[in-house]
Parts: sequence; structure tokens; C-alpha cells
Amino acid sequence: NMKELLPVVYDKIEVFSEVLLLKKGKKWSIFKDKKAIPLPKAEMYTKVRYLSSKLIVIERQEANGERINAIIDTTAKIVLPFSSKIATIELIDGHIIVSQKSENGQLLYGIIDYEGQIMLPIEYEQLRRINKGYLARKNGKLGIINLQNKWLVPAIYDTIEVLFANDNNYYLGTINKKYYLINNVYQLITPTP
Repeated sequence: NMKELLPVVYDKIEVFSEVLLLKKGKKWSIFKDKKAIPLPKAEMYTKVRYLSSKLIVIERQEANGERINAIIDTTAKIVLPFSSKIATIELIDGHIIVSQKSENGQLLYGIIDYEGQIMLPIEYEQLRRINKGYLARKNGKLGIINLQNKWLVPAIYDTIEVLFANDNNYYLGTINKKYYLINNVYQLITPTP
């Protein structure tokens, strides 16, 4: 005694843990909690892809041929609106890293969580996961920042390398070709000569 949840009218059905993405012709819908939620202006989307259990990336192509992205939640609410400034949206190490083009065309990076809340504002020239934080470049200088947007190591270094000693991470930072050793709790140890 099976009950039909969806009529057999879709061209494409993508199955994910908590939602289905449905496509019929050029229109997309999200199927969640036993109901299909149509995406607004879905005929404009060139791609719809699952990002997390709560977020979906939608892409559309502009008249000039440029493809732009936005992020919606699984109720079809816009979390991050369409913008020609959004360059990439990636899921890395359990975090969603978003890059946007600044006014001068430079890529800037930030992090949002699965709910779409901004964890790190999109203002960093570089973000790379290291231990419990991120190696971040801001205004041309490197530091280490946590997901509460607090600097663990101030962004004053030209370079920062991760070193390993006795299974603890240490960091070697340089400023004007002078070396500084930072321990595994982000404290500066006496700089080397």
C-alpha cells in the first residue's frame, strides 16, 4: 500500500539527505517535508546544486554571458543574493567559503555556515584552513583568525609557515625578512636573530 509522493512528471530528480531537487522543463523546485516548493524565476537558472542540508546554490547566465551565483535555503529564501561579484562558492572542511570580486576586481574570501549566517565577512584576500583557525591575508599581511572573526595571530606577517614539533603545530612568521616563532597556542616566542 504505497502512496505516491511525487507525480512522475519531472525531467530530473536529484536526491540528497533531506531534500530533493526537482526539474521539469526549465523550472526547478525543492521537495522537502512532503511538499514541492517552486523556486522563484526558476526558468532563469542554468544550474541548481545542493550545497548542504540547508543550502542550495543557484546559477543564472546574464545577457553578457557571465554566470552568476546566489545561495538559497531549502525554503527557497535568498541567503546570499545574486551578484556578479560572487566568484566561487565551495564547501571545504565543513565550511562554506565564498569569494567575491571587490570593486577593483580582486577576489575576497569569507565563510558562511550551513544556516547561511556569515561567520567570517567576505573581506580576506586569502583564507586557508589550519588547525583550529584560518590563515588569513588582509591588506597584504598574513595572520591567523578564528571563526568568531578574532585574530589569534595579528595580520602583520609577510609570510607564515606551519611547522611541526612533537606533534604540536608551530608557526614561523616573517616581517621584512626577520623570523618570528609562534607556538601552538598562538603566542610569540622570542624572535630569532
